[in-house]
Amino acid sequence: MAAPKMHVDEVDTDAALVHRLLAGQFPHWADLAIDPVVSYGTDHDIYRLGDHLAARLPRIGWATGQAAKEAEWLPKLAPHLPLAVPVQLAR
Repeated sequence: MAAPKMHVDEVDTDAALVHRLLAGQFPHWADLAIDPVVSYGTDHDIYRLGDHLAARLPRIGWATGQAAKEAEWLPKLAPHLPLAVPVQLAR
């Protein structure tokens, strides 16, 4: 079950949708267990994929471009931060 809605025009997501997306785009991850993450973020729903991965699905249209921005900026910022930064494996 995804987090409660925060926006009027929010997209519905669930584990079944994540599975369908994985099966169609990244079949090598389609058999991993999918579990929703309790989150209070307003932009994305997050699902654990197995023990080591996560999938983020935009909750709202204006959040769809964030992954591209993060893919550009996080590698540049990571060397200057005191902690590990997640790495995007797919988009």
